Amino acid sequence: MAYTSDDLVSAVRVRCQLPSATNDGKFTDANILELAYEELLTNVLPEIRKARGNYYVKHLDYTVSSGVDSYAIPPRAQGASLRDVTFINSDGTGFSLPEIPLEDVDYYKTSGSTWWSTAFCYCIENNRVLLRPQPSQDGTLRLRYYDRPGRFVLLSAAAKIVSISFGTNTVTCSDVPGTFTTSSKFDLITPTPTFDDLGQSLDVTGVVTGAGGTITFTNALDSNLKPGDWVSPETTSPVVQLTVELQPVLTSATCVRVLEALGDGPATQIAESLFQRQMRQAVAHIQPRNDGEQPRIINRRGPLRFSRRWQ
Repeated sequence: MAYTSDDLVSAVRVRCQLPSATNDGKFTDANILELAYEELLTNVLPEIRKARGNYYVKHLDYTVSSGVDSYAIPPRAQGASLRDVTFINSDGTGFSLPEIPLEDVDYYKTSGSTWWSTAFCYCIENNRVLLRPQPSQDGTLRLRYYDRPGRFVLLSAAAKIVSISFGTNTVTCSDVPGTFTTSSKFDLITPTPTFDDLGQSLDVTGVVTGAGGTITFTNALDSNLKPGDWVSPETTSPVVQLTVELQPVLTSATCVRVLEALGDGPATQIAESLFQRQMRQAVAHIQPRNDGEQPRIINRRGPLRFSRRWQ
């Protein structure tokens, strides 16, 4: 079973009995991928979030400077929301910060104490995290968030890696699209489960387009990168970054949208029924994430753990 955007388009055309893109004036491959991505964002990802299995969770670290209390939520965060906010001290120990109401943000701007120098709470204002009280010593702010999968693009819009030179940070590809330039940023994506990103929004210093072309990156490449992985323009992916068991669900959801657009009421109802049934069954595969382990309650305020107020 393949997991590329091209495979998704092919599956939708077969299920909906659509002719090929060259013979069909209604839906191009790009149209189908756009509908599929909308369904991923609006119907499939929310169900995955409900499972609370930490799927797609990543983190972004900010170096906290004295007197700086405002930090941006990562632009790829689903719904511009966060999973957790943690402050890490210079010795590497960290503690999760509780969120306070926005109405209290100015009340806690300073600690009112000469000995308290790190933030012990935060609030969200628009798309920024405000630390309170305003820190007066350096540290690290770790924002955990649900990463948004890349927008689907056809294989022809990405470059497949055939060899890698880690010494020069250069990859050789079977074919580098002419649209790739040194002014672009790129993502590195694995084509097999679990479809991880091995680099996001990476800068490049050199691009040679065409068959056997090369791409030279500014910084060191992830050691897990291997031939067969993909280079794609930032925030895009030629791979459906969705757990395997939910990929048929996405196909069905896309078919519903296509059949609705075609005005085929009876076929739409059948596709909708299949989509709902597949969704219910697929959710059983993703929750709980570890069904052999029982949740444990940890008392953060216990005598062995209590070292920060507001924890």
